[in-house]
Amino acid sequence: MYNYYFDIAALFVYSFTILCIFLKKGVKTKQNKMYLAIIVVALLATVFDIVSSIAIDHPSLYSVAFRDTFNYLFLLTHNATPFMVFGYIWILGKQDLKKNKWLFSLFSLPYLLIIVILVLNNSLRWCFYYDENGVYTHGVMMTPLYVAAYIYIVLSLVLIILHWKTIASEKRTAGLIFIVMSLASVIFQMNNPKLLVELFIESLTLLGFLLTIEDSSDLTNASLGIYNRHGFKTDTRALFAAKANFAVLSVKFKDFSFLTKTLGVMTTDQINKDIASHLDKLLKNHRAYHIGNNDYALLFCDTDLELVPKVIKEVQEIAQAEYNYHNVTLKFNPELTLIRVPEDVRTLEDLLVVSDAPYHVPSSPSSLTPVKLMDYERRIAVETAIDQGLKEHSFSLAFQPIWHKEGRKYATGEALCRLEDKTLGKISPDEFIPIAENTGAIIDIGAFVLNETCRFYKDNHLQEQGVKFIEVNLSVVQCMHKGMAKELYDIVKKNGLTTDNICFEITESAAINSMEMMDHTIQELKAYGFRFALDDYGTGYSNFSYLLHMPFSIIKLDKSLLWSAKDNQVAKVALESTIHMMKQMGLVALCEGAETKEQVELLEKYGIDEIQGHYFSKALSPEDYLKLIAKENGLKEKEEK
Repeated sequence: MYNYYFDIAALFVYSFTILCIFLKKGVKTKQNKMYLAIIVVALLATVFDIVSSIAIDHPSLYSVAFRDTFNYLFLLTHNATPFMVFGYIWILGKQDLKKNKWLFSLFSLPYLLIIVILVLNNSLRWCFYYDENGVYTHGVMMTPLYVAAYIYIVLSLVLIILHWKTIASEKRTAGLIFIVMSLASVIFQMNNPKLLVELFIESLTLLGFLLTIEDSSDLTNASLGIYNRHGFKTDTRALFAAKANFAVLSVKFKDFSFLTKTLGVMTTDQINKDIASHLDKLLKNHRAYHIGNNDYALLFCDTDLELVPKVIKEVQEIAQAEYNYHNVTLKFNPELTLIRVPEDVRTLEDLLVVSDAPYHVPSSPSSLTPVKLMDYERRIAVETAIDQGLKEHSFSLAFQPIWHKEGRKYATGEALCRLEDKTLGKISPDEFIPIAENTGAIIDIGAFVLNETCRFYKDNHLQEQGVKFIEVNLSVVQCMHKGMAKELYDIVKKNGLTTDNICFEITESAAINSMEMMDHTIQELKAYGFRFALDDYGTGYSNFSYLLHMPFSIIKLDKSLLWSAKDNQVAKVALESTIHMMKQMGLVALCEGAETKEQVELLEKYGIDEIQGHYFSKALSPEDYLKLIAKENGLKEKEEK
């Protein structure tokens, strides 16, 4: 008589395991699906074992066909379980079944042999038969069925060892323990065929898989229901270790701080949940990840790369749709960045650098930005160069003269910061200034520029040479710094200058986008007696409120206005009208970018006050600037006398 009470216990364990899987919503990836398939097949094997055992124990109640059918079903499903566990470990090691079909087919041979043996059993009586007394008896080929199970268990152990670095430490430890338990249960069952304990031990083993290998609680963002940054690092680390080809679609959402202030924390949390749910549904076999703030990532393995264009289109459609929260209609504006491995990045560190990078094209909604790691490596290198430049005093100044129509001489100039690194060479201000603003280094750079400008002006007696003041650029970040106005004033006073000798220059885009942030500092600087110039006028949004409310005395027209006027009559009208308007408002009109005699003559015709550009002089070293001032201003003074 068979003791199938252990099988009944296994039936409850498998049912409990399946219930836990669906309660945890843990069927997402290929690994999850394979695990569920193993549990279902093992559950069926348990049912078939119970039915066939009862039928064999009571031959008078059940026909031979009934007994044989359920016995065949049991042997097929039961022997399929170790084979499927081997496939599960294969996937756990980030080895794709589709990509390695031929190899996996080779490992399928033992199970195929089992199927052949069972098919031929009815005529050859290899596995089981009924003796002359009608007693169920094992045949000579029953042992190979157990051997096949041994083979798959040993192969699973080998896979864990081969992919030791690919599989997380806690998962490979659990895998080793549970596979050894399964091996022991097979050996025990082989020597005790009437005591059906193997399936019960197997059920406990697979339940252990659920509690360890399949447990993703530490990898999941509980509030959003998707994987977190740790899960992203864990999965991609395994893919790198397996030297797999894969891609990551970075999805960044902006303006959530504004939404939080406007709609409240609870509503913003719901918006994040909705976004996470939408993104997670886009991938059938892989996960969506919340990797920080309002940044998400979608992972595509090698065989799923063809899905990338389709998913990108779907994400963009989500972005274009309108969503209603508390009667407020919203449209999201994500930036999409496709990062390919190994084409774009080759290490996990590089992948994290790219995925954590700030927005690349903030003005382009739902744009797919091609990523090259060199851009970010360059950024890091420039950040290092800035830090070293401040420590090693490798920043320097250049000065560009500004020509004044009245007096026809260089009565002012603009101080420009330069950086030359030992490794990178000369770095453009257009590159290092935005990076310095992001890192906060602009505070120290700004202090250096002002201090050196004041020292240069004082030591070389520029006021006596006809230079009324020097323009120094002022960053928005500096204006946001508490106490900055006092610090700037102290630098000027320390160098023995007055506030009349310095004019702070602010770009139009900064003035428009940061009026509230800048207003307090500018008003403090105004109280100290500083004057201000508005740079790049004509590149913003033509909002005159900042001209009316902020104390600008000089308006610097952007070179694009001048250059457009060459062949465009409308642009000429706009240039002339702008200059006239500035003069009517009592402001000094200065135009940048003059490179030809014709441009200078046109500006003079329109009544420009000051001109800056390569026609007169490019930015010069301090020594060359002094020579130019001494030569030009000195000659003009002699001519007037």
